[in-house]
Amino acid sequence: MTGPNGPAEAVTEQLRLALPEEFSLDLPARGPVRFVVERDRRRRTRVGIVIDPAGFVRMDAPTNAELEEIREIAREHARWISRRLSQLGELGTYYVSPGFETGELHHYLGAYYSLVLVRHHGEPVIELTDKSLVVTMADHDADAVKRAINDWYVSKADELLAQRLEHFVPLLPFLGDEVPTWRHLYMRSQWGSCSSTRKISLNTHLMKTPVELIDYVVLHELCHLKHLNHGRRFYSLMDRHMPDWQVKREALNRWMGVLSD
Repeated sequence: MTGPNGPAEAVTEQLRLALPEEFSLDLPARGPVRFVVERDRRRRTRVGIVIDPAGFVRMDAPTNAELEEIREIAREHARWISRRLSQLGELGTYYVSPGFETGELHHYLGAYYSLVLVRHHGEPVIELTDKSLVVTMADHDADAVKRAINDWYVSKADELLAQRLEHFVPLLPFLGDEVPTWRHLYMRSQWGSCSSTRKISLNTHLMKTPVELIDYVVLHELCHLKHLNHGRRFYSLMDRHMPDWQVKREALNRWMGVLSD
């Protein structure tokens, strides 16, 4: 017989965590909505709410949280959840522009993170944890928080976009083993561009989308260095280096809401 905290208890705990927990709530102006509970050993007290584009709600909860407690948190946020689901349905998008208060959901590389604001004097510090985007700063005014988060995306884009460009250079002989001149900036109407002077521009908002979609945009603009048009040879080049580029293009269209941020 195994004592407390022994192997048998550990297995039982693993099985309990693996079993799906679900409930349904009637939301204002919407009706029944499915809620799925996911247990996370690393969570201690907070319950996170994730609005899934498929039309259900995920509740990320500590392992010791009672189901009724989780259900009550969902009830408290019922109007907010209903509004978010409606926005997703109207826009046909994976993305709804977030607010800048604690609990709002922000994206990084396609995943949701719950915003946590911590008050502390000094320069803003932003940390990405497993489930949260933690912003530590003195001024919690929405505009100030937005500027700090946008600056954080800029710093992340400096690093990641450079990496993705470097990834493709050896695969595209016409680049001559050199990363082309490029920049990134916030743009409201396009994901990227390639000028007649062979300068590539990428949208900093791409940092909110999955890496595979970033790669699609990067490759698209790099191929324009060979064919500065959307003719047959351009698409043949895309087919050669990313056979499923059309699938990625369609997926990226579902993120168009990002451009309004």
